[in-house]
Amino acid sequence: MSEARNGSPSPEAYFAETLRAGRLEVQVCRSCGRAFFFPRTHCAHCRSQEYAWRPMRAGATLYSYSEIPATPQAPARNVILADMDEGFRMMSTLLGPEAPRIGMRLTARPDPQRARVVFEPEAS
Repeated sequence: MSEARNGSPSPEAYFAETLRAGRLEVQVCRSCGRAFFFPRTHCAHCRSQEYAWRPMRAGATLYSYSEIPATPQAPARNVILADMDEGFRMMSTLLGPEAPRIGMRLTARPDPQRARVVFEPEAS
């Protein structure tokens, strides 16, 4: 686990740096042991300010999605909510030709170009 230290970037900036470097990391509370997202200065569960960063497991299950139709200014896209295997929920986009299905297994991966997490259907 990498440590959060005084003088280090904000949690949001650190998370974006890891994504640009092609890594998925998540904060884990030193007090209650739970992973939490979205990056913040304290645990979302017990409010402790003692946390560390560790590699994120990439497995998830599709919780919900919306299809956003194309407009003259933007192509069609989707917005998904994914329940991560580590116990938190993320909002992002599902890539690939497969249509979203509630309950489908997903794999998260970093998108270094845009410093974001994207999802793909889990390989069978």
